[in-house]
Amino acid sequence: MRNIDYAETLVFNEIMEISCQLETSLRSLKIGDLIKMLRKQIGIPQSILSRRSGVPQSTISMIENNKLTSLSVITKLLKSLHCNLTIVPTLQEPIEQIRKKQANKIAKKHLKYLKGTMSLEDQKPDDKLFKLMLQEEEKNLLRGSGKKLWEEEL
Repeated sequence: MRNIDYAETLVFNEIMEISCQLETSLRSLKIGDLIKMLRKQIGIPQSILSRRSGVPQSTISMIENNKLTSLSVITKLLKSLHCNLTIVPTLQEPIEQIRKKQANKIAKKHLKYLKGTMSLEDQKPDDKLFKLMLQEEEKNLLRGSGKKLWEEEL
């Protein structure tokens, strides 16, 4: 049985909602664009940022033009601009949809094998029965711990 802490789920869902809103707000801006905007808003020239951060001005220029993305250099620049770097994943689709797709994939794999052996014995199930079996197998996988849902793909 899936054992997920309710408080953890609430926090996770809140973070995912905020990260999706942030991703929308960024309007395809990259980290270099944001650093450049931040530097200009603060009013610090690249040359002074270079001295403060210990990062060569040419490297700052490359980062601001999105031609270089070094996490350690970006962190140095942001620290010099009095900022922290927060990395948060954003879901490409809802968690339940991810799980359902995986359950469907594994259930089809299980039933394909079963269908094959049944065909050998002239017991091939009709499409309606196959769909019911598929739905039941998906439910069983989704109710489980998750191990069966992901392990068989390896």
